[in-house]
Amino acid sequence: MEKAEKLNVEEIVASLKQIGSNLEQINVHDFTSLCLHFTKLSSSMGRLVAWGFQDIFSKCGILENHAKRYPELPTLQLIVEKEISQNIHVLSGNNNDQHPQGHVPPYNDYESAARTILRLLWFLTLIRNLLRGLQEDPKRSLSSVGRKAYNESIAPYHPFFLRNAIRLIFYTVPSRKHFVHDTFGEVDPKTFNAIVEPVIAGLTPLIEYLWKYYGDREMIHLE
Repeated sequence: MEKAEKLNVEEIVASLKQIGSNLEQINVHDFTSLCLHFTKLSSSMGRLVAWGFQDIFSKCGILENHAKRYPELPTLQLIVEKEISQNIHVLSGNNNDQHPQGHVPPYNDYESAARTILRLLWFLTLIRNLLRGLQEDPKRSLSSVGRKAYNESIAPYHPFFLRNAIRLIFYTVPSRKHFVHDTFGEVDPKTFNAIVEPVIAGLTPLIEYLWKYYGDREMIHLE
C-alpha cells in the first residue's frame, strides 16, 4: 500500500469557508482543490478504494479543462448555465451520439461540466457522511460506516452490479483505528470529533446548496 497521507484539515476548513462565503458563485479551481484534498483519504483505505478514487482525479481534470475552455466563466454555475443554454449539459462523452448536438465538433467527445460536478457532489456527500458516521458512532467499524455512507450518497445512482461491487470493496478497508491514525494522527475519539466537526459543518451547506441547485434544474439524474 502507498504511504498514507494525512488530511490538512486547516486548509480544508479554510477552503470550505472561502467557498461557503458565496455559494452562488463557486470558483472552479476552489472546488476542484477541495475535492482533491479529500482524495488523500484513499491512501488510508486500501488499494481498492484508492483505485476507485482515481475517477475523482479524472473528474477534477475535466472541470479544470472546462475552466480553460471558458476563461470568461470562472464559476461552476456560469459554466453549467452556459451548457444548459446550448443543451450540451446532457453530454457524457459516451452518450454523445444519442444527441444531435453531440454529433459534431467540438461536442462529439464533450464531457459536460454539469455531469462532472454532479459526480463530484456524490463524492463530497460520501465523504461528509463517512466522517459524520465515524463521529456519531465511535465503536462502529470503518467498513460498516463506509457501506452506510455509500448507500446514503452514491448507491441510488449506480447500477445494480456496480453497487454490489463497491459494497464488497468496503469489506476490504482497514480497521477504524488504522484509518484514523493514518489520516488524523494519534487522537482519541473526543479529539477526532473536534477535528472533523468543522469539516462536516463546512461541507453540509455546500452539499445542500448543490443538491438543491441540481434539483431545481431537474438534473439530479444526469447519466
